[in-house]
Amino acid sequence: MRVGGGGGKAGARDEQDEAERFFEASADVGAVDSDPELTLSSSDPGDGDALAKEHDDHNVGLHPVTNAMRTWHTKHYAALWVSLAANIPIYLLGSGLAAEGLPWWAATLLIAIGSCIITGLMVTIGVIGTKFGIPYPVYIRSVFGYYGAKGMALIRASMGCGWFAIQTWLGGDALYQVVVVFTGKNDYPSLGDWMGINIVQLLMFFVFWAVNILILFWGMEALRKLEYFSAPFLCGMGLALMIWAWVRVGSAWRILDQTENLGERTRSYPELVLFGINSTIGSWGAGLINIMDLTRFARSQVDQAVGQSIGVPVGIVFFSFMGIFVTSATKIIYHEVVWNPIDVVSRFESGAVIVFSMICFVLATLTTNVAANLVSPANDFANMWPEVISFRRGGVITAVIAIFLFPWKIVASPDAFIIKWLVGTATIVGAVIGVIIIDYFVLRKQKLDLIQLYDPNNKLYGRWNPSAFVCLVIALIPPLPGFIALFSSAVRSAVPTWITVWYDYSFFVAMVTAAATYWLWHKLHAMYYAPPTSLFAVTH
Repeated sequence: MRVGGGGGKAGARDEQDEAERFFEASADVGAVDSDPELTLSSSDPGDGDALAKEHDDHNVGLHPVTNAMRTWHTKHYAALWVSLAANIPIYLLGSGLAAEGLPWWAATLLIAIGSCIITGLMVTIGVIGTKFGIPYPVYIRSVFGYYGAKGMALIRASMGCGWFAIQTWLGGDALYQVVVVFTGKNDYPSLGDWMGINIVQLLMFFVFWAVNILILFWGMEALRKLEYFSAPFLCGMGLALMIWAWVRVGSAWRILDQTENLGERTRSYPELVLFGINSTIGSWGAGLINIMDLTRFARSQVDQAVGQSIGVPVGIVFFSFMGIFVTSATKIIYHEVVWNPIDVVSRFESGAVIVFSMICFVLATLTTNVAANLVSPANDFANMWPEVISFRRGGVITAVIAIFLFPWKIVASPDAFIIKWLVGTATIVGAVIGVIIIDYFVLRKQKLDLIQLYDPNNKLYGRWNPSAFVCLVIALIPPLPGFIALFSSAVRSAVPTWITVWYDYSFFVAMVTAAATYWLWHKLHAMYYAPPTSLFAVTH
């Protein structure tokens, strides 16, 4: 059955009805366990085996949602994104851009522009989830093929591993500051320059790492209750830091005027404009890819569009401005730039205040880390090989990979966090988004066949789509020299600046390149998109 995009309310109702019929048919296979490791099971080898074989799906969570499950309103999306924006990396985004030598109003404006672009893209991509009720791992099969989508799941999982590593280090660092308060000691044995931390810092990293894993296995319900308090914790801490800075300096305007003196500006203002916007998009890159997983539960397109339009820009701008304000104040108070809020609090004189603040940081970071950075890649790894890798095993794989990413080096400085991590992830996200926009809105005319998306032997989307992968790789080439130059002085000397500078605008470069290449590829072959006989579109 072909599901089209026209027909207004009637068309939308037909699409939702088909999703509900599909889900109900799947539900008839057998009982579904309430554990996160959801599987299709049946004591009858007849219809159940036939349906499981037809759809080759072991995860009921990937099935289209029913009308009864579409319960998210505008307020839910607005509250969700404001709460998710209340995290330390968004604070670091603001403080990091301020450290680039931007005045406070320019940094805030660029973050606001970037957040509006993020919102527009999230609403646009989110339309797919709301319309068909399917998550990203299922939708992406229409672009890269049934098995090709598993490779794309690895891309999303890799970003999730990175963010999990960063947040785990920040939580462990907060625990370390508590240890320092109680022991009165901060000169523990170093693990060497190649590690860059001491033995107790590494120990606290593993303690917080282990707590995340324990919650994944046995504490998800408690975590859901704690999530309601995580955002207020961090927002309260951010406001408290702003008030403290204001009182210590005595003038808000003096603090804001200081932002231009936080760092040496190495880029011209026109270059900083695109760099700042690009960095902001990178801070929310994973959300762009994950958005279908959430908008599938929307009551209507209006709910997801309006809710995100309120929550995303408000949350990002508000919390990043806290970072700009407090970081600027540290230059006046401590005569040096302290861009990490954990390091700022650790300099307070009151041990009780430090311990209380660090506990708030730990609890808030814990909820965000498990819910936003561990669950998603765990599902992606499980989707790669569902017969062997369960949801919990996928979570362990994510956590183990995070150890070897050395996250303390990623957040060691604004340059490392913004230029290497945020801009780097923005490159990958831009390429994926470019292919998705052309594939769904231009080539497929917003039409999908739900049944064939769940059939590994389908005749419409195939098992692999080489053209999508080729265009994705091509889109990553222009920013690549600039990324390599960050780590190699030889490349910096050999490659002209006009080539390496493309990395600073990597999201836009990758998105436009991927979109243009993908469209041109299919245009040049002058064929109806994705017929099974197309050598360049689908491989069976």
